Amino acid sequence: MDIFKVKEEKVDLEDATGNLKSAILSYIPFLNLIPYFKKTDSQFVEYHAKEGTTLFIIEIIYGILAFIFTRIKVSKCSWGVCTKYIPLYISIPLILILLILLSLNITGLYNVINKKKRSLPIIGNLF
Repeated sequence: MDIFKVKEEKVDLEDATGNLKSAILSYIPFLNLIPYFKKTDSQFVEYHAKEGTTLFIIEIIYGILAFIFTRIKVSKCSWGVCTKYIPLYISIPLILILLILLSLNITGLYNVINKKKRSLPIIGNLF
């Protein structure tokens, strides 16, 4: 499948080394907006700011959907005691998606620390 293809571009090591801190901010939620809106000459920071902001937007959408879906509760009564819980068919996919988003953040940070312009799997080809 094409969504799992990872593209890698050539990196100017001097540019990457000098702007490493700004590029690291690109994968920290909410702080990623600093390098995204800050105008720099660095292609390395711009690339990772775009990837990090795309991931951040997906995380916000996930948060909204998780908030909505966790409001769905099922009642179970046993021995006169009724409890409400989130069913497994809702909680397990939410946890798996959260783990995927976390691993994409870690992958992005790994790419920055190794000074690579490598796209993130799945979301790297979106924009």
